Amino acid sequence: MKKKFFVILSFILFISILFVGCVKNDKTEENREGKTIDTHQFNLFLDEENNRLRGSQKVFYHLPDDGLEHIAFQLHANAYKDVAVSEDEIKSAYPDGISFGGIEIFSVKVDEEVVAPEFCGKNEVIMEIPLSSKKCYNEEIEIEIDWEITFPKIKHRLGVWNGVYNLGNFYPVPCVYQNGFVTNDFYTLGDPYFSDIANFEFDFDIPSQYTLACGGALSEITPLEKGRKNVKFKGEKMRDVGFVLSDKFVMRSAMVDDCKITYYYLEDKTPVDTINHVKTALEFFEDTFGEYPYKSYGIAQAPFAFGGMEYSGFCLVSPHEKQEDYFYTLTHETAHQWWYSKVGNNQILESWLDESLTEFSTFYFYKNKSEKTYKSLVEKAYDNYIFYSGITGKTGEGSEVENSLEKFTSYSYYYNVYVKGALMFDSLYKIKGETFISALCDYGEKYAFSISNRKKFINSLENSLQCELESYFAPWLEGKVLICKY
Repeated sequence: MKKKFFVILSFILFISILFVGCVKNDKTEENREGKTIDTHQFNLFLDEENNRLRGSQKVFYHLPDDGLEHIAFQLHANAYKDVAVSEDEIKSAYPDGISFGGIEIFSVKVDEEVVAPEFCGKNEVIMEIPLSSKKCYNEEIEIEIDWEITFPKIKHRLGVWNGVYNLGNFYPVPCVYQNGFVTNDFYTLGDPYFSDIANFEFDFDIPSQYTLACGGALSEITPLEKGRKNVKFKGEKMRDVGFVLSDKFVMRSAMVDDCKITYYYLEDKTPVDTINHVKTALEFFEDTFGEYPYKSYGIAQAPFAFGGMEYSGFCLVSPHEKQEDYFYTLTHETAHQWWYSKVGNNQILESWLDESLTEFSTFYFYKNKSEKTYKSLVEKAYDNYIFYSGITGKTGEGSEVENSLEKFTSYSYYYNVYVKGALMFDSLYKIKGETFISALCDYGEKYAFSISNRKKFINSLENSLQCELESYFAPWLEGKVLICKY
């Protein structure tokens, strides 16, 4: 007997009537606030003998408000002063035992004046830089920060393992300003990051045998003395920048129109198939959700215990997966170039806006390759969530798709954000069809290089679909949806 799946919502009949065509006329918020994009310039030196990275960073920062007394930065690297994973992930992330790292700030200057920053948050993951005089909105100041990172021996976003250096979420990042600086502690689940777009320029001094895997343009490589070289990198309108350094990379490349895809791999028996899959995914998402925002896309295999991690124009992935799972991860990370990089959101408070939407986008990619594969993915998602809710008993409170990372466990985060959240979007797709996909494209273009939130997202879809949608999303996001099958 063919299985059927049902999503039982409170007021489902009422919602069905609403979808016929009622229009909500509320104005959406503007997606660009007029603030000049900041520029970050880095001079970095990799000390591979001591597993350290020395950095000199300049930020040409444009003030987000009048009369600020300080500017807040996130020091994500200091998360590694402590165990950076949950207890059940320690063995996979720290195969040789727990190792610690972090970032030491040597000096900070504002417009060439030395200042004394204050550090706060757990493990000092927040740095507040004082301003000696009150300035005006959008006024540019120059912030100079000298620092040094000690790499932990860990298979994580930031770390070193078997001579491969992962550089993700490593440099001091200005906090997003929303009527005050948005700061947060580090969480061992999800992606506890939130940032504006910026322009970036990097000068790397690295050993000559190393390859820098990245997602932007390597404009110049210059030999240096003592077996080293200088590598220059530049990227524009990037939400975050990540790199992987290794002396073992093999490289392959492909083109999608004017965009160069570069695949940096450590072990892959079918690298041509891999890069062709990435090429297909990038082409598909560009055709579906709008223009890919960068001139290049880099994919790097790395010692990483969690599958994959997205950055602007770049992702790192673990090579230790079956091809089917590996390709799925690559598809998911590629979709993040639209939902996280091009359109940003607060990943601590509203992780569903990028992760759930990205997971649904991955479903949709496979639907266009194989209806059978798509149906299998959706059926598996239902089965997995029903199994999870049956084991935990969480069908109401505790089953919210929208929640702060601090309120999730690693299991509830995965099943509610990745699984249930994807089903939330898939159910709406089944109701609205391809017009929903067009609405997502409209949303992506409207909030390109900006920051979205629940209200902006729903209002954008309502305007595109010409119907009220808050009453659809609210039960899902607030844990009032019961998923069952028979």
